Amino acid sequence: MKIRNIFVGVPLLALAGSSFALSLGGVRGNAVLGQALSLAFELKLESGEDVDAGCLRAQLTQGDTRVDGSRVTLAISGSAGERAVRLRSNVPVDEPVVTVTLTANCDQQVSRRYVLLTELPQDPRAAAS
Repeated sequence: MKIRNIFVGVPLLALAGSSFALSLGGVRGNAVLGQALSLAFELKLESGEDVDAGCLRAQLTQGDTRVDGSRVTLAISGSAGERAVRLRSNVPVDEPVVTVTLTANCDQQVSRRYVLLTELPQDPRAAAS
């Protein structure tokens, strides 16, 4: 019985020691009516770890309409301690609610949904155009 526990426990312990710790934090930026979307999401990693932008995916929805993925770009910015995922869309915001589902499918899968309420622009003429 003890030998079986060793055969099961040691590989699990080794697997746990090599786990990849990644989490998604808060969002910086606003959804402004009539303007393209530009947001930054906190990316929290263990020290010494890095993430490739190729394992990140974003699904953007304005109201009930899903924005085509080709109109959304993701990039990783910042230094080792202050990493962020930058999301930019070339589609102007035209709905009162914008939803972003951000997924990191690197060594582990982490997904977080952000719901933003649209703000009015500082210059009302910008929304009219």
